[in-house]
Amino acid sequence: MNDLKDNLDRLDEISKTMNLISKDISDGYVKFECEGGDCETWHIFNDTNQISILKAHLPKGCKFPVHPHLDSNEIIVIYRGQISVKIDDEVHILSVGESYFIPKNKLHEHYAIEDSWVIGITIPSDISYPIKY
Repeated sequence: MNDLKDNLDRLDEISKTMNLISKDISDGYVKFECEGGDCETWHIFNDTNQISILKAHLPKGCKFPVHPHLDSNEIIVIYRGQISVKIDDEVHILSVGESYFIPKNKLHEHYAIEDSWVIGITIPSDISYPIKY
């Protein structure tokens, strides 16, 4: 149960900059108010301290704010739409079927060029998102 409390504390920390709208731990659902539209995420799989897989919907024009994954590497895969990923001063445009690796503790942001659906994989599991029980 301590993992859940740690997750909620970390999510509350992050939500101060991301303007959390709602969270439903039982369904692994989190909704953030972002510049240009709300971003919705759902956990597909989360094995504490191993791997986390989530899907996210970013409507066209949605800018997910700058954030790091402190202890986790992240891989994002685009399965609908097109997004840009900004890391350091470089912008990478990703389209359907493309992926990008983001090292742990690297500040990055996402912007939806089109209405987009993304798979996010964090290794080890990132506690900045709620664990699905």
